[in-house]
Amino acid sequence: MNLSARYLRPAVAVALAASPSGDLLVGAWSEGTFMYAKDAGQAKWSMPVGLDTAGGWDDLAFVSGQVAWAVYGPVSTLASDPGQLFVTRDGGQYWRRITV
Repeated sequence: MNLSARYLRPAVAVALAASPSGDLLVGAWSEGTFMYAKDAGQAKWSMPVGLDTAGGWDDLAFVSGQVAWAVYGPVSTLASDPGQLFVTRDGGQYWRRITV
């Protein structure tokens, strides 16, 4: 009997991004995929995105004080599975999926 497999727990992977104005984003995934955001002027974190699948976040990045982009995966080399592109224009409080 492989005892080590009995005690395995799902791993948690994270991505972090910070804006020039101090806003923070954390993308986390394991058995689900979540985005956490913290405005530089607030003390509390919010969870603007929560997905039931474990695809994960790739390339989480602010490009200005309010605009950030993220790729929701998994991303593969197949044209039928390019991942999904998300954008926020309010520092991470609201995310919208973009069709390319």
